This record gives sequence, C-alpha cells and structure tokens, in this order.
Amino acid sequence: LSGICFINNYAWVIGENGKILFSEDGGINWVQKSEGNTNWLMDVRFINNSIGFVVGRNGTILKRTDSGINWFRQLSNVSLNLNALCLMDENKIWICCDNGTLLNTVDGGTNWQIVRIDSFTSFKSMAFLDAYIGWVVGSKDNSGPFESVIFKTTNGGDDWNELPNAYNLF
Repeated sequence: LSGICFINNYAWVIGENGKILFSEDGGINWVQKSEGNTNWLMDVRFINNSIGFVVGRNGTILKRTDSGINWFRQLSNVSLNLNALCLMDENKIWICCDNGTLLNTVDGGTNWQIVRIDSFTSFKSMAFLDAYIGWVVGSKDNSGPFESVIFKTTNGGDDWNELPNAYNLF
C-alpha cells in the first residue's frame, strides 16, 4: 500500500494493482473498490467527503465526486509516473510527476496542463503557502551524482526556480 487519506470518519487506502480500499467507520471495516485499473496507485487526497483524486503510474488519474462509490478516469495526456497530489481547492490541483514534469488543472481535472521544469527530476511532494507561493521537491538523476532539489514559485506556478545548493541541505 502506498497512500492513505482520512476525512472525518471516511478513509481511503491505495496501492499496487489499482487497489483502492474504503472505510466509512474510521478504519474499523474496509471494503475493496475495483475500478478496472491495474496501475500502481501512488497518492490519494480528498477535498471533502465527496471530492477526491488518486494518481499513479503510467499517467493514471482517478476522480470521484460521490463519497467513494465510483471513480472516474481522467485523461492526463502523459504516460509518466504521477507521484503526489497537491489539492489547493476543488478546481486548482497540482500533480508531481517524473521526468521534471508537473500537471495542473484549474477546472477540477477536466483539462490538465503539462508544466515541464527540467528533464531529470522526479518530483515527490509539493506545498503552497497561498495561491502564489509554493515549493516542489524531488530528486535529480542525470547520470551524475544523485541530488535533492527544491523549486519555488512566487506566481502561482507560472514560473519555477531551483533553489541553489538544495542538495547540500540534506
């Protein structure tokens, strides 16, 4: 298993072979949901009891809007591994990907924009302070020494700048 999210007493766990587990009693009892997806799922996040997203390998994006009953595949337009979600609200969402790529949407996932930062970074996590200031972290592997990286935006993700010497911090 690779991800878990709780909203009140509702819980979701995701993992290999498209596995989605759901609990509506605070994790006491679990029911497996099968959505016909066999890709490894990497992260699950919810905005409220009804609206949630799952991302995974091979460009997998799943969205649900009905308290976990049904999941619907969204078109990511990439075949990359999607590693982590950052939900700012029900419309503005970011996804951390491999190959120096981020995805974002401003319409709840109907359309996804591909944002290429570089070609060597596997982005693993992201956080925003507000609508404009945010950071994304990951690791760079360009056939040289392994490096940790941090990129920052101050304009809502229009531009991302690598913080110098981030790899020396760790």
